[in-house]
Amino acid sequence: MSTPASSNVKSDSTSEEVGVAEGLADVESVVAKAVKAAVTVDREEFNKLYKDLKEYCASLEHRIEALENRPVPDPPDIDATSLLH
Repeated sequence: MSTPASSNVKSDSTSEEVGVAEGLADVESVVAKAVKAAVTVDREEFNKLYKDLKEYCASLEHRIEALENRPVPDPPDIDATSLLH
């Protein structure tokens, strides 16, 4: 029950202000969860791409090594005199 003396006392915040503050806290919580989820997805995608790139580089290194270790064939002998006739 409200008395005339208590109705003159101002509260620090109204129920609307408290509701807005709670609403902002909810929004902040939702945004924080969304950002965390987005960062997780981005990190997983980056790690996958990084792993794929490392595997591709290793593959190229093996191919280069195989090419470097392959023997070079001797050039064929060409009889220059047969070209003149």
